[in-house]
Amino acid sequence: MQSKNLINVGILSSLINPSDSVYRLAISTASGKLGQGVFNGFDPFGAALVPSGWMTLYTVIYITALLILAWRNFSRRDF
Repeated sequence: MQSKNLINVGILSSLINPSDSVYRLAISTASGKLGQGVFNGFDPFGAALVPSGWMTLYTVIYITALLILAWRNFSRRDF
């Protein structure tokens, strides 16, 4: 019961705000082998899927671009 529209909306929302990708990567890294059990992803602290390397790269580029924009914006202010 997977709808193409819902999948596309999920992908688009992940590209606009990749915070879920950062969360899933942090949880999977922190839990290690411990988080690979049968019930992985069914609790609030589980990560059912680890984000791909491309999504991780996109997230790093996204955060870097936002930090550069914020730095430029605040450097123009008079204090």
